[in-house]
Amino acid sequence: MAGNICHDRPGPGGCELWSGCRSNENEVLKMRLFIALCPEASAVSKLLEVIDKWKAEGMKGNFTKVQNIHLTLAFLGEQPEAKLPIIRQVLKSIPFPKLSLQANGIGHFGSLYYAHIEPSAVLAGYVEQVRQALKEAGVEFDAKPFKAHITLCRKLCNPNQYPLELEPFEFSIETCCLFQSVLTPQGPVYTVLEMA
Repeated sequence: MAGNICHDRPGPGGCELWSGCRSNENEVLKMRLFIALCPEASAVSKLLEVIDKWKAEGMKGNFTKVQNIHLTLAFLGEQPEAKLPIIRQVLKSIPFPKLSLQANGIGHFGSLYYAHIEPSAVLAGYVEQVRQALKEAGVEFDAKPFKAHITLCRKLCNPNQYPLELEPFEFSIETCCLFQSVLTPQGPVYTVLEMA
């Protein structure tokens, strides 16, 4: 069952729900979308403990909020409103497998730091199915090679050089969701539009 796609927090320029505004009737209304896994509550709690430790050690940055913790499978970017039913159908058409994953250590892309997720053949197979179905449906997405990770902080500053560690732990995935992202001055606001 999909979440309510209406959101009571306005996006930039006063638009609700949409990540872009329409200045005239001929412009295409677009939504910023991505498909991601939702970890179980115990995993979220463990990751929040790591974030809290970092904060207590004086680190600064754009830390991921509890409601925004996810594992991205495909970033779709700005999509025309008319594509939404197609993307919903793609997600619903692929059987969602039982997933048990392991978080192990901290990695980074520049100043973006994340929890590293160990490779999983089941996860890799599901990602391939989702991306292939999107491609066949004519839905564009970021085709960079998949690297399983959960973002913990962007623009991390670690002035005291505190060791960045994460004890390994296993966790289950509750579901796969289609999310809309609305960028606001307070950070991104994510809304579930569809669940696998």
